[in-house]
Amino acid sequence: MAGETALGGSKMRVVIFGKCPPLEGGVSSRTFRFVRGLAALGHKVTYITNARAAGASFQAALDEEDARYLADALEGVELIEIGKAEGMLHIPYSPAFETRLIGAGVAAVKQADLVVGWYYQPYGVAAAILAERFGKPCFLVHAGSDIGKLALSRELQAAYQSLFANAWLITVRPVADLIAKRIVPSDPQRIMVLSPAAATRPYLFATRPQPLDIEHLRRYTRPHLDQWEIAPDRRQRLLDLNSKNFDSAIPTLGIYGKIGEVKGNHNLVQALKLLADKGKRFNFVMCGGGQPRQITAFVDALLASETLSARSWLFPFIAPWRVPAFIATCDAIAFLERDFPVAIHMPTVPREVLSIGAALICSGEIAGKQSFRTKLSDRKNFIDAGDPKNVEALSNAIDFALSDRARLRDIASAGQQLMSAYPEAVPSQDPIILALRERGFLA
Repeated sequence: MAGETALGGSKMRVVIFGKCPPLEGGVSSRTFRFVRGLAALGHKVTYITNARAAGASFQAALDEEDARYLADALEGVELIEIGKAEGMLHIPYSPAFETRLIGAGVAAVKQADLVVGWYYQPYGVAAAILAERFGKPCFLVHAGSDIGKLALSRELQAAYQSLFANAWLITVRPVADLIAKRIVPSDPQRIMVLSPAAATRPYLFATRPQPLDIEHLRRYTRPHLDQWEIAPDRRQRLLDLNSKNFDSAIPTLGIYGKIGEVKGNHNLVQALKLLADKGKRFNFVMCGGGQPRQITAFVDALLASETLSARSWLFPFIAPWRVPAFIATCDAIAFLERDFPVAIHMPTVPREVLSIGAALICSGEIAGKQSFRTKLSDRKNFIDAGDPKNVEALSNAIDFALSDRARLRDIASAGQQLMSAYPEAVPSQDPIILALRERGFLA
């Protein structure tokens, strides 16, 4: 063990490899919360990330206040960032993330008491290699797509079996536990299975904030959108799309997250086009991004309809601490994932929306995955969109939502009341931190 602090000591040196804002996504915000929780407990934390190496369409746009918030939140944390691999690519082209993360972490891991990798690729790989090299205890936390998709690949599973042989694997669901046992078949004691967490109001979502200023959002996200890796003509048309005035006097439907077929975004556009063509008045606002080809298809679908594009705005991802205000800007939020290829995927968006007090329009697939699913009642405390591939039914569900604003507020209020029974999640009570403390690995 490096230094004088024993494992489980009150002041430990912890090195964490993982995602970090402004990189988008739930894994990024949960890792960020985990880091903050450790620092709040007095541990010396080194946070190693490649967050800013991702393309602009995978990053949140930050204004000056966001940048200050991020810096203040990580005060006392040693943040090591690797940037884009410009000039360092090799054939076949690769940014060599694992190797560069390893290089960035060598000095810190030498002095560490504990090494954590959150998400197997590339962070778990880098953490496991360095922990093995310097004889440090290593914990690896999975998300959904790494253990539910990547770890099913023959080559990656073989690599994980070799690299993770002496690491602890932290799993949170029975299906993930079964996959983890394939990765460390010779030592199942190294699998730390957490009990499924009780429902909570996600961190930062316990109280309703003031709505976003759409004009400010438009101004500070414009330079970010201008960096999206899509064709210049589409980028300009997107900027033009966002330049029109926003009328808060009519109902607003929002979505946030990645753009993609399984996210139901394209089905939503088809459904909204039906309503727009009938003259239905509404605002449609998205904060998101993702793969340039998915963005291109989505933008093309929006722009193909004059009636829908006249009602639509598409902004990039925003900082996770801004999402509650975005939800508060909307009368309803749609979350329409369907046919999702990762069985253990358990998104928190429904809890976020309900906690803030917007009406939730949710696919049947995702509603059925919620721990409180038996308490969900269609058109009482949420709106069941069924299978979003049924575009006409989806359009009818949205039409019901947007036709009576007072009724929609009642549905939103009932959903918020449902979530008010659950405690708020806080960083120092992160379930991974609690598990490590209960088992004597952290003070």
